[in-house]
Amino acid sequence: MVCNSAVVYPSVTTKAWIPASTSARLEQLVRVRPGITRQEAATRLGLSTSAVTTAVARLVGSDRLVETGPAEGTRGRGRPRGSLSVTSPASTVGVLLYSYGVFELAVLGYDGTTRARQRREVPGLLSVDDVVAAARGLLARSAGWQRPDLLVFGIPSPFHRDVGLPPRPPGSDTDRRSFANVFTGDPFEALAEAVDAEVLWENDANLAALGECSQQSETERCALYVKVGGEGIGAGLCIDGRIMSGGHGLGAEIAHLRTDDDPQAICSCGSRGCLDVSTGPRLMRQLADAYDRELTWAEWLVLVETGAAGPVRVMQDVGRQIARTIGNVCTFLDPSSIILEAGSAASTAALAEGFADQLGQQTPPFIHSVTQIRHGNLGDRAELLGAVEVARQHIGP
Repeated sequence: MVCNSAVVYPSVTTKAWIPASTSARLEQLVRVRPGITRQEAATRLGLSTSAVTTAVARLVGSDRLVETGPAEGTRGRGRPRGSLSVTSPASTVGVLLYSYGVFELAVLGYDGTTRARQRREVPGLLSVDDVVAAARGLLARSAGWQRPDLLVFGIPSPFHRDVGLPPRPPGSDTDRRSFANVFTGDPFEALAEAVDAEVLWENDANLAALGECSQQSETERCALYVKVGGEGIGAGLCIDGRIMSGGHGLGAEIAHLRTDDDPQAICSCGSRGCLDVSTGPRLMRQLADAYDRELTWAEWLVLVETGAAGPVRVMQDVGRQIARTIGNVCTFLDPSSIILEAGSAASTAALAEGFADQLGQQTPPFIHSVTQIRHGNLGDRAELLGAVEVARQHIGP
């Protein structure tokens, strides 16, 4: 069973409208999936093509939909596969992403186009007031477009509905990053009330995984996404185009698989020897010792881009360590693809080389031979496009 993890906080004054008629259902589908064809719409709505054709004719006749024919030279046999779009102003999705000191705000159309985007640094943890003010500002900047149907909030942490984020452990350093501790309070209900819009929450790595999978021409049946950065490692698992997050939002959290028995390798989750420790902050400290100076992740990526043997080897070894950790998981899941991202083309290539080499030793030949290992294609747009897909799936089929 696939678990769709997005936590939903509805608007206090609006309720989701569930269209009943075929025409209304089709119009809603086209609104959130502009460019869809009749055949694709029939599949998603569970209707016959003839029923969708009748509804298209009715909506086109009433100037609610337009159908654009295929590009010149692309027609094949049978009815041309035209694309559908609504005639009313295009709907939008508001996206808020927070990740270790960087707060990103964006407004996107359901076709993936970016209408507005802003990034700013936020020292320390976010307060509820910070979140509410940012969301209000985002909606204000969307004036002139269709008001966002909903807001999607991505953070680098699981989240427990009705409980919020667990409090910081007593006596801990206030600047120390801790597991599932991103805000000074629970902002989600306050946010939904303040902006009068429905709010969906999702883990940022899950959003990136869904974004990468949603851009494929054919749905990847089982895709595992892994992203490596200076703050650690994130991962998401998509099955049949939907996020699999488990029973408590921790599905695919490979960052907290144990890889090291070193009692000093204490993870912020409270355990020891987690993969996140050895690939994130601990790795950066080791690099600082090796290069006799502190390095930012951006500086490290530049070193890898130069092709220097040392930095390239380090990224290959990180790939090998990840493959050693999740090799048994891959045998268990039998993923159709594994998507890797490490911040730059050269860094991702080195990571993938080491990963593929080690995975061949950790998995049976029949698993290794059929699993596609590919690089992420979307870069820093992966989370944004994943947020759009979360909104699509929430609103319609």
